[in-house]
Amino acid sequence: MGSLSSTLAGAPWGIVLVVALAGLLIVLAQTAIQGLIPQNSPDRLAWWQNYWSHRKAHTQDPAPPQHRPPA
Repeated sequence: MGSLSSTLAGAPWGIVLVVALAGLLIVLAQTAIQGLIPQNSPDRLAWWQNYWSHRKAHTQDPAPPQHRPPA
């Protein structure tokens, strides 16, 4: 972290702000993901099974219409 600090010491304030905000967003995203997905193994397995079955049910195309091919 020392080399990053020394590199950013001479950087324009906009670059320092962008780096700080990017770090903050990464930490917030990680916290949100860990809060939404259960951390206990059996709960996590059940969550993923429900997720994939829900996704599969909603992405399957309905049965194709019964059309006769053109003659």
